[in-house]
Amino acid sequence: MMRSEILCSRLIIIIILMSWQICFSSRFGIAQDSLSFSDCINIGLERNYALKIARNSEQIARNDYHYGHMQMLPAAEARGTISNSVVDSRQQLFFR
Repeated sequence: MMRSEILCSRLIIIIILMSWQICFSSRFGIAQDSLSFSDCINIGLERNYALKIARNSEQIARNDYHYGHMQMLPAAEARGTISNSVVDSRQQLFFR
């Protein structure tokens, strides 16, 4: 056999195997599920990274907004110290 005949026979075998896989994979449940247009839109919105960033930025803005309102409310503070010490002072006079 010549080299071109060997390559041709290998190519035919590969084409037969690929066509067999395409024909029988859908019959045995290996094929992918079909999606509706609304399913495609929902999956795209769930996986959209820019949309996730926008949602997180919105939540951060809400938190900052509420924190700003808390800063305008009146605040009360109480501070104090307690010192429980006993001082014993006796005066002793020394005369010589």
